[in-house]
Amino acid sequence: MKKLLFFISCFIPALTLSAQSMYIYQDNIATVVNAPTAGDMTYGKETLTVQGITFPLTAVDSIIFKNNTVPTDSVIVEYAGNAAKIYVPIQVSPYLTVTTEGAHVSIASSQTNDNEIKYALKGASQNGSFYQTGTYKCSIYLNGVSLTSSKGAAINIDNGKRINVYVADGTTNSLTDCTGGTQAACFRIKGHAEFRGNGTLNIAGNSKHAYKSNEYTILKKTFGGIINITKAANDAMHISQYFEMNNGNINIKDTAGDGIQCDTTDDKTDELNGQLILNGGNIVMTLNGDNAAGLKSDSLFTCTGGTYTITMNGKNSDGADVYAALINDNTSSPNFTITQNGGYLNASDGSKKKSSCFKTESDMRFLAGTMNVYFNKDLKAKGVKVGGNYYYTAKAKLNVSPDVEGSLIPVK
Repeated sequence: MKKLLFFISCFIPALTLSAQSMYIYQDNIATVVNAPTAGDMTYGKETLTVQGITFPLTAVDSIIFKNNTVPTDSVIVEYAGNAAKIYVPIQVSPYLTVTTEGAHVSIASSQTNDNEIKYALKGASQNGSFYQTGTYKCSIYLNGVSLTSSKGAAINIDNGKRINVYVADGTTNSLTDCTGGTQAACFRIKGHAEFRGNGTLNIAGNSKHAYKSNEYTILKKTFGGIINITKAANDAMHISQYFEMNNGNINIKDTAGDGIQCDTTDDKTDELNGQLILNGGNIVMTLNGDNAAGLKSDSLFTCTGGTYTITMNGKNSDGADVYAALINDNTSSPNFTITQNGGYLNASDGSKKKSSCFKTESDMRFLAGTMNVYFNKDLKAKGVKVGGNYYYTAKAKLNVSPDVEGSLIPVK
């Protein structure tokens, strides 16, 4: 205690005169104070007070000075094996409750206004995870993080607001959850997820879905990165409300369930509820499960650009299974290549559950683009099956004749 007091009395006056930061360590959590924002600091026999926050010296392990400054709104979580260090700027520390168990990090936020808090994750742990809860928008930066969780999801954001996910340029990030768990996904977001950045994100879901969001997920135009779903015990990407892809790349394999599934929320008035929207980018998926769909939507499927290669090896599986479809060339000319290798599945009542490359329950409007479908007629598979009317133009190139329950209607 005496040494710490002597250290404080010697170095704190110098902090305000230099471009330094003071790191106040309490176990593996450091509160960071930048010199330019330090203000008046007082210390006594048992406490240190900085910006109105009092630290009991008995709880302070060490104080370290570094020749740097840190963003005042950014929390850094640095994983290393079975441990993690968390760096919290003093400006946001009143909002946050940070707890750790080894490399399993939990941060609860009480923030309700001001600038959103950013969480930057980096480092690696074979026994770690990140959990964030709150009621205010925030941003997650994946800055080269590799997490394998032994007790649930690798990343779980339980928030309900807009969540920015930045996959940092030039980084590779890998997430794996535990087997036999009750978690909904390896990477779960309760909130409105918006992806940006040009890095790579690998996700392996060992218990259920690989990725899940309880509200919409958007891959923004500024997302030029890669999402690799390397395994999913159920769906690769399971999204409520709607999914919108404007750029980037998605690769999916080793998935038991659907590739990308969009379902409706409980509130039927939610915007674009149940829709799957593809405006650009590239998707490549190979699915082996029976009773699966590459693209599945409870509502309208819209595609205005991009390239999509879908291979279905399971029985009673469809490359796309949507309520209705609109394919146009608003952003670029869409290009689909869909292969169905699995054929039919014998049902318990003796009927055959058949597969299709592209299937709609209602109308399909194919107004521009190219769709090449490949399937085995001997296995009772179909190319394009339309449950309503089929609208088409001369700009729409389909390599087979569609199977249409309604009418074939040309559009000029």
